[in-house]
Amino acid sequence: MFHVVNLKLGKNDIHALINIDKNDKKNVLPFINTRGELKKDYLFKEFLPKWGEHQFMVDVSPIISDINTEYNIHYGLLDHNNAFQRKFDFYEKILVINKNLIPVVSILKTSTMRDNVQFFLKLQNRPYQKIAFRLIDLSSNSINNLFSLLSVSSNIKSNLVILDLGSIVDNDINIIENNLSELLEQLSLFYPQIDLSIISTSFPSQKTANRDAWEKIPNLDLPLYFKIKNSYPNLNLIYGDYGSTNPISAIDYIPGMQIIPCVTYYHDYFWYQMKTGASHEFYKYMNLANSIIVEPFYHGADYSWGDQCISNIATQKCKYGNSGTWNGIRINQHITSIARMH
Repeated sequence: MFHVVNLKLGKNDIHALINIDKNDKKNVLPFINTRGELKKDYLFKEFLPKWGEHQFMVDVSPIISDINTEYNIHYGLLDHNNAFQRKFDFYEKILVINKNLIPVVSILKTSTMRDNVQFFLKLQNRPYQKIAFRLIDLSSNSINNLFSLLSVSSNIKSNLVILDLGSIVDNDINIIENNLSELLEQLSLFYPQIDLSIISTSFPSQKTANRDAWEKIPNLDLPLYFKIKNSYPNLNLIYGDYGSTNPISAIDYIPGMQIIPCVTYYHDYFWYQMKTGASHEFYKYMNLANSIIVEPFYHGADYSWGDQCISNIATQKCKYGNSGTWNGIRINQHITSIARMH
């Protein structure tokens, strides 16, 4: 299944992406959200030269704690001057290294229609195969911005509309669909067969409270996708999620923070999660790896890079890693599972 996966710019997220099997990459569209420190530029140093001949998106992370980080300030990615000229220049820099970029016009509550339209028109004059429009709220300002952008598009099939819902943990998918219904009906009526991805995550923002037992967590993102796909057949709906991550989870280490070994494995609409030990007892990841490989949900060492890592750690063929290492394993294994769905 084709899969838009929304991830933050970081070492382990990028490693999870570049280690996707080459046969699966054609079914995966990474959406990388910039954040963090400039010296840890895994976008230019790792992802762009290693992703290959497949499309990808890059945009600023809309999460409040990410927006004003060093990376975004350095490149001026939120600078509205001259219709986002500095963001345009950033995309030009990416284009030199990898021509498969899909640039993104972010429609924020603070966006002006003129800035967004002028930025889009500049992008339309460049050799991009596709340009994305991203909404992170359903305010009248954002929806009006979206339809203004669509009205000046020279080719609707060269656009991808993204409705970024963020976390939907504990939400009712019927209520979500109802909240989206007016916008989806308008898109279906005025722009039939437009490419649309609704990106959400039901992956928990907090680790399981239990120790030494599997917690089974339902994936609500797939049922939401199929429900909307069936309700709006005129839309070319593309599945989107956050690759077994949650944007509101803490991803930066703060001195004194407790980090208890915890693993998550995805199989058939469920995440299986277990933690063990005390804070920073990372050697216990070997025990957790061994717990995974004996379960019926384990896909086997040859299934994905993430599965191979789990097998290697269980059999002590490599180091047991830390929470960051296992984040990358989890993301890669999840993306592979979704990409291979039929």
